[in-house]
Amino acid sequence: MNKKKFSRYLKAFDFKTLFNELGWDHFNNTLPVAVGDEIFELEGVVEKKGFVILHCPSPSTSSGDDPGTRGEIPLSGVRRQIGHSVTKSYFEHLIIYTDEARSRQVWQIAVREPGKPRRVREVSYHSHQDTEGLFQRLKGLLFTLGEEESITLVDVKARVTENFAKNSEKVTKKFYNEFKKHHTAFLQYVEGIDDTLPDKENKNKQWYVSLMFSRLMFCYFIQKKGYLDQDISYLQNK
Repeated sequence: MNKKKFSRYLKAFDFKTLFNELGWDHFNNTLPVAVGDEIFELEGVVEKKGFVILHCPSPSTSSGDDPGTRGEIPLSGVRRQIGHSVTKSYFEHLIIYTDEARSRQVWQIAVREPGKPRRVREVSYHSHQDTEGLFQRLKGLLFTLGEEESITLVDVKARVTENFAKNSEKVTKKFYNEFKKHHTAFLQYVEGIDDTLPDKENKNKQWYVSLMFSRLMFCYFIQKKGYLDQDISYLQNK
């Protein structure tokens, strides 16, 4: 699926068609969930090998005292309670929360790792934003006909967790730590730029190495997009 088609479905809140084209199966069950005095009617979107994706639209009326909450996505604490209740019916699931105005989405998944407490990951999307963040996550949830016979619930869960429940903060920190390590190592191989200065004080050499790294990362990015001779391993092969 290309980004243009993905964006059209996402902005139209057409989750069923989006996931159907990613190879997921029809799932029309409904599940009412009570949190306090509020009833949330969750709608089945799709499923794959027992892993279900549900849509939780915001109720058009609110039983609370604040009329400003009508039609809005439930607060974080309420979403956690909804997710916990859904686990009793569908242990492996992902919930998409939307507001009545169709201006906001919150994608929620519970991550369970052996020996660790259950963690809830959420990704928010506003209709005015670029869809790239969700596109990068969801394009990894494609299932082809060729793998239909061999995949299991474990495989589906692993793929959703890998692509959707990434801790972006952790990944970003790891990236900059790795960048700093390789940047420092690369400095030692560069000659001919203010060689009389130590590397820590040599601003021109540091700038040159940063520039080279940025260009290499750009080349790596466009090769993974298939823009270099349609070869996603172009740099390695050359």
